[in-house]
Amino acid sequence: MAWLRGSEYADSRQFRPLQGNERARAKWLGRQAKGQGRITANALQVHEALIRHHGPDGRCDPKVDTLAAAAQCHRATALRSLDQLEACGLIRRTRRIVRTRAGRRQTSNAYELRTELTPSNVPRRYAPRKLTAPTRQSLGPQGPVRSVEEQKRILAAYAAQETQALDLAEVRRRQTERAAAERAAKLAAMWRR
Repeated sequence: MAWLRGSEYADSRQFRPLQGNERARAKWLGRQAKGQGRITANALQVHEALIRHHGPDGRCDPKVDTLAAAAQCHRATALRSLDQLEACGLIRRTRRIVRTRAGRRQTSNAYELRTELTPSNVPRRYAPRKLTAPTRQSLGPQGPVRSVEEQKRILAAYAAQETQALDLAEVRRRQTERAAAERAAKLAAMWRR
């Protein structure tokens, strides 16, 4: 098997348990993504199954078949859902590999639930009420939270992305209207004959 991007040797990864309200935040982010149409209902079920399988020690490595059974969907649907969740920024998937005599072989996957707000997974209607500077109390498990400048930069990038998405949606709407008008004209011409 060829070396895959995002692969690691088994047990080379440090796990981080969910702190405080991160489990609820992960659920909220998944539901927001579903409400915006960025993921399907099956992907939301797989996401919630991943949340349930996230252990107290931070490990989250269920089999795809286990996720499919928990989400009550087919294995192929669970794989597509994992691809959607990863593309949406809700999870990070790591392929685990081991060395064998024949080379390398994938043994399992590790999943990390992403609960930080980034431009890829910020819900569209989310706008923080107040940007605050980091304090001693706002230190997270991996260091201080983002500064005000970083938060402003992320939100500006997100706003630009939203504007671009709205422009694209307007173009698609106009194309749809134009196609419907052309179909109506063709039908009217057919009935005249």
